Amino acid sequence: MGPPAGRSQPHRRVNHNWELPFGKGRQFVSTGPLSHIIGNWNITGIWTLSTGEKFTAISAAGVSNSAGGGGDRPNRLKNGNLPTSERTIDRWFDLTAWASPALFNYGNSGRGILVGPGNVNVDFGLQREFPFGESKRVQFRWEIFNAFNRANFTTPNSSIGNALAGVISNSAPAPARLMQLGLKIYF
Repeated sequence: MGPPAGRSQPHRRVNHNWELPFGKGRQFVSTGPLSHIIGNWNITGIWTLSTGEKFTAISAAGVSNSAGGGGDRPNRLKNGNLPTSERTIDRWFDLTAWASPALFNYGNSGRGILVGPGNVNVDFGLQREFPFGESKRVQFRWEIFNAFNRANFTTPNSSIGNALAGVISNSAPAPARLMQLGLKIYF
């Protein structure tokens, strides 16, 4: 089962767990006091990258005079998606790509032809296990969620004829960088 219709799909999700090559039983600095300080650390991470959600341009004013009013589609004159280098949160798509249809007519613009901003999220973890006794150990973990503190934006206002059309005014409801420490005892 995938995400709800209209939501972005993760195109890449990469998980990793890297045992640093230092410490007892590892490739480098495997003996001596330094091996006890810098040894047995692991770095973990989850990288999630997804393209933007597809969305539809609508007319700010209902001109078709259909039941319910509003939500009419405008006439599409050209593509409407700006090149990546020209997109900003103040101008995400080309407003000149649409025109209002004639009164009592429907526009020809299709559904889901515009693409919103993509999402990037990186979670990191740093952990180490400290053995004591024959079968006991303590695990220390430091986890960082949204490690790069990146704001992921929602789709822009798509109401053609509205003063805020093409403007992104919200970020996705996700927390800013969040860190936590954990200590786990295995016995």
